[in-house]
Amino acid sequence: MSDSIPPIHGALVDLQPNYGAMFRLLGVLSLQVWRYYNHFENDSKYLKLIVAIVWTLSATLILASVVELVVRLFFTYRVWIMSSHNQVLTSVLTLVSLGDFGLGVYEYAITVQNSNLASLGIDPTFHNVGTVSLALSSGNDLAVSLSLIYYLHKGRTSNPRTTSIVKRIVLYTINQGLITR
Repeated sequence: MSDSIPPIHGALVDLQPNYGAMFRLLGVLSLQVWRYYNHFENDSKYLKLIVAIVWTLSATLILASVVELVVRLFFTYRVWIMSSHNQVLTSVLTLVSLGDFGLGVYEYAITVQNSNLASLGIDPTFHNVGTVSLALSSGNDLAVSLSLIYYLHKGRTSNPRTTSIVKRIVLYTINQGLITR
């Protein structure tokens, strides 16, 4: 019978674990947002608004690239502050973030235009764009983490209490970088 539905195999099946992981991470993010609002009631309304926006955008698959860009620019801003406004470093981080965002939008456009999701796995353009996007994303995460660690280490003092706090912040920075990639 020619009207039968073709079997699902190949790239479509390979994409399913990614969606499952994405929804698990959304659940983790939702728990983190809930904990944030319960434990940091005194934070500024501006910061609370940023957290709400990031969570709302994360819940929408189409805007995943926008969420990633907002988060990356936020961390780039942290590097800018800690580096005493190092324009070269933060410009490179910003450009890489914008490039990755552009590739994410392009990937979304390819996906929307392609009616056969199974063929995306064998499409060399989709594969190459995804590879470059992943490389930019991972490189940016690594650069931000290393920059934050460097500037935290550089800003240490001889005060044991301050040193202990800086060590905890460095550990937090390392963990954040490992979790995102």
